[in-house]
Amino acid sequence: MSSPDNPDLSTQPNGQASADRACPACAKPLPSNATRCPNCGLALGEHQRCPHCHAIADVEPSAEARFVCSVCGGVRIPIEDAKVVRSAEQLELLKRATAGRSARSVWRIVAIVVASFGAFSALVLWVTLTFAPPPTVAVVVAVFAVLVPLAFSLFALQRSRACAVGLEPAIDQAWRAAAADIARSRGGDLDAAELAKQTRIAEREADQLLARMSAESLLTSSVTSDGNLKYTLTEAGAAPAKPLPAAR
Repeated sequence: MSSPDNPDLSTQPNGQASADRACPACAKPLPSNATRCPNCGLALGEHQRCPHCHAIADVEPSAEARFVCSVCGGVRIPIEDAKVVRSAEQLELLKRATAGRSARSVWRIVAIVVASFGAFSALVLWVTLTFAPPPTVAVVVAVFAVLVPLAFSLFALQRSRACAVGLEPAIDQAWRAAAADIARSRGGDLDAAELAKQTRIAEREADQLLARMSAESLLTSSVTSDGNLKYTLTEAGAAPAKPLPAAR
């Protein structure tokens, strides 16, 4: 039953908001098919669920990963259309990219911490040798104690760089899988404008992505009657993405 005194709990005259479509955060009425609250900006819908932390949350821009979850920081690809079904390949690649990004950060922190300890040990050794030279054996032991953490910090830095090497290919493949998922939901056809709209990237970036997929025979290109470039999934594009080699 409508209640003019309480618009949050009534069906609006235009039929776009009702009691069962109130925002769970601010309790304001929501337009039909809303993917976010126009009042508080809360992300809505299962298509906004993070594959890493499983929270329904929005994404935020990232310089190295394009987009990450605003809750857990996992690598994500926003897709605005709730009807698009994300493939297992896309989700697996996003998880692999997130794991690589986390591993790189951990190894980098380890490298910094251990290098700092080695530098402090070197400072202590220098002060000791300057003011109270110890026996030769003690000096050898002290030098060894300085070199070990410095050597391990170099190892940790190399591991961090190795993890970074596999990060970009995983993200690129995930975006290819996402573009294929969007095209599949539209009968196999996709253009740069639609891809940009669905994934919040610039149309120029969307066109570059589709062009690369076309060069890899994942898509075929054609010109529509109105002069726009349209891409269509090939059998290779519709097939599961090839797995990346395991990180060493």
